[in-house]
Amino acid sequence: GVPIIGEVTATNMSYHASIEKTGDKTGLDGVLNFPLYYTAQAAFCHTFFPKATGNLTFLGARMIEQGSEGLYANIDTLGNFIDNHDVDRLYHICKGDVSRMLNAITWTMLSKGTPIIYYGTEDGRVHEQRESMWNYNYTHGRGWHWLQQMNKLRKEFNLRTASQRVLPFVNHAKLAISRGDDNEVWIYLNNMESGDEVVRYCSNLPQRPNPDKVWTNYLSGQPAAYDGDGCLRSRNNIPLILVQRKVEDILDGEVTEWDRGVDLPTPKPHGLEDVYKHLG
Repeated sequence: GVPIIGEVTATNMSYHASIEKTGDKTGLDGVLNFPLYYTAQAAFCHTFFPKATGNLTFLGARMIEQGSEGLYANIDTLGNFIDNHDVDRLYHICKGDVSRMLNAITWTMLSKGTPIIYYGTEDGRVHEQRESMWNYNYTHGRGWHWLQQMNKLRKEFNLRTASQRVLPFVNHAKLAISRGDDNEVWIYLNNMESGDEVVRYCSNLPQRPNPDKVWTNYLSGQPAAYDGDGCLRSRNNIPLILVQRKVEDILDGEVTEWDRGVDLPTPKPHGLEDVYKHLG
């Protein structure tokens, strides 16, 4: 049959988990991940939710709780989302801050579960929750390209059912996640305001790479940068995603279009300046 994901708006994880079918017990294949939705939105966008406002450490703790053995039958079928048609769009919730939006979207796409992106979120829409989409140049925007890369990453490393380690920081503004039994993908998130400030991750560092490989920024193709203190260094606060590549496959240079003002290598639309909108 066709798997069904249901809507259960509860934040109590025990009750929320009980809706999934287990063994001989009837239930749904999965449910929308409301317990983490409320926490993630507050953590990334600094809106109010108890204990979660601006607190990625608390989000990490909730993710660890959700993944604990015996609670959920299957967290791969939980629908992860960061906005939906019943609430303000992500752009409004994050007050237009591009970095916070990208971090929230990356969490949605790469954390364990089934990612759900509400149409228009990739286009940076602000006002209407249910407006038509056909009149927008929605395959050329920055957000669209970002989601395209996240989908490629999920496919290349089979993240659909890959295992997950959640690694909170003492600093509430940062969160690390690794995916795969061999920790093949490392995701570093933060909830800082957009800017060109260097972000340092001094704990929860990736393991030594395999022979003849280096840890590489998935989006830029450049090797991971470490400072004199051994801290992982990101030149700005967009998400940092590391994978292992062969030495001969890495790219030279320090600044790419992915980093420069969060501008992605995307062609400008033709003749749609009056209706074209994009993330950022």
